[in-house]
Amino acid sequence: MKTVELDFLKILDFVTGLDGWVPMDGPKNGVGDERWFMTGSEENHEHEAYVNVDSNWMTIDVDGDTMYSGDYTEDGVLSSFVSKKKEE
Repeated sequence: MKTVELDFLKILDFVTGLDGWVPMDGPKNGVGDERWFMTGSEENHEHEAYVNVDSNWMTIDVDGDTMYSGDYTEDGVLSSFVSKKKEE
């Protein structure tokens, strides 16, 4: 069985054209793998991003606007940010 790891920070850099994303706490709706990120400081978020991955479908919302929604495995660039490891 192989596990898949996504480089969320590189994906956000690419999709948004912004760098400096860091993980943050955020609400969860319980569907898929949910991650929250921000730029700026804890006191002054410049931008907030929500990333949800459910099976191969990824949705990226930044400041409430959907920046990407699709099957990341079929996207030539986004799929390059995936590393596959073989479990033993």
